[in-house]
Amino acid sequence: MDLKKTLKEIKFNKAAYLYLLPALVFLLAVIGYPLIVTIKLSFYRDIGFGAIHDFVGFANYLTLIKDPEFWEILRRTLIWTVSSVVLKTFLGLVGALLLNQQFVGRGLFRALILPPWIIPLPIGAYVWTWLYNGQYGLINGILLKIGIIDKPFEMLAYPLSAFIGCIINDVWVGLPFMTLVILAGLQAIPNELYEAARVDGAQVWQKFWYITLPQLKTILLIATLLSTVWTFNSFDIIWVQTGGGPLSATTTLVIETYKTAFGRFDFGMASALAVIAFMVLIFASIIYSRFILLEE
Repeated sequence: MDLKKTLKEIKFNKAAYLYLLPALVFLLAVIGYPLIVTIKLSFYRDIGFGAIHDFVGFANYLTLIKDPEFWEILRRTLIWTVSSVVLKTFLGLVGALLLNQQFVGRGLFRALILPPWIIPLPIGAYVWTWLYNGQYGLINGILLKIGIIDKPFEMLAYPLSAFIGCIINDVWVGLPFMTLVILAGLQAIPNELYEAARVDGAQVWQKFWYITLPQLKTILLIATLLSTVWTFNSFDIIWVQTGGGPLSATTTLVIETYKTAFGRFDFGMASALAVIAFMVLIFASIIYSRFILLEE
């Protein structure tokens, strides 16, 4: 890189950089400083609000690497993230394709998909907790009525069903965002492409495979990247519904970090967990970014 040329461009765009300065300072204060402190703290044995504050180097990381429970939590976090993002992407694509069609009341249906995204996460999680309730929940009532189950089933009381229940809630919350983003992408596709395909005798599935999907690739990659970051860091849904239980079946990396910091007051270990989570997301973001650049 030509340093002289770069300095000349900065001088030429001095006003633009000055306008960006407040936002940059804000990001450094809100994100940069806490990140630096967290990384620093991960090299310390910090327990009980500074009662013990000793430099231990990479000891916290080595303890985690040797702990089978950590690897189980990481595996569960990846399953949670991939399952939820795949479902949101698939259902969002289906929903966007349907809402992109011409039919009576289309505007109303587009508006009706927004509430899960607008409602605060804790409130939505409480609603789903009641829906899952074995005695009074709507879901149990329907299943009993149609004969799928013959007695009340406490969905959040069993490891597998609780994990699936949290995924369903997370998909419900994230689906509107994915649907609207894909819908915006669909509306940006030139209609001439479909007209040319129709003239050439292309079937519906051929239009979708050779026109719609290629035109949506970049949008899908960006949307799934954002959804991956949000899902990986999801805390409210799991904490409100299960608190990480039962038997740690829904404890993800974020939940474990919170428990370690504010349950056991081991801030050094919690910082190490947070740094690992940050590195996993950075790695995923780099991979996604490479795909996006290849598409461009």
